[in-house]
Amino acid sequence: MSRKRASGGGRKPQGEFSNKRAMLATRVTTETRKALDAAARKSGRSLSQEVEHRLRDSLKVSDKADRQPESAALAYLVTRLAETISAVSKGRWHRNRWCIETLKFAVTKLLDQVPALDSDQPAHLDNFTPEILGTALGLQVFLNVERADPDSNVAATWPEEFRPAVEVAAHALSGVRRDLNIPLTPRKKDPQR
Repeated sequence: MSRKRASGGGRKPQGEFSNKRAMLATRVTTETRKALDAAARKSGRSLSQEVEHRLRDSLKVSDKADRQPESAALAYLVTRLAETISAVSKGRWHRNRWCIETLKFAVTKLLDQVPALDSDQPAHLDNFTPEILGTALGLQVFLNVERADPDSNVAATWPEEFRPAVEVAAHALSGVRRDLNIPLTPRKKDPQR
């Protein structure tokens, strides 16, 4: 008589995505399978983690298609600057404070060259200088990166219509946190809950 495995008795998921509960079975071509196996070996991920990683990346690409073209253009230029600084310094820009400072000045000079059709401050932001608002926004984005956890269920706290976008953003920010070697800062529990 065969024994049935106890609920939760299987091998636990490991790697970047450890909260995997849903099953997805699909057929792929032999070439696709070989390419995924090779990519998993190269990245050091399991096949399952590699497929998850690539599916999430493809969702990010579709998310990017909804963005403003001028924002995508700026992201491209900042990426080029960062890659150029890495090439010139013969290191990774995010691992060296001098390179980070160089990138900061390069982005500032780049933005100084972008022509603007209007120079008036938006009326609803009349209490803010560009320095104060820019600092607050930059720190808020960094805080979101520090707290980005692919296993958290932060999307559940949002209204239903926003949950898919919040989930994609949370996973994208988690990838940013991982790629920049930023330690995870757990969210504090709300004392009123």
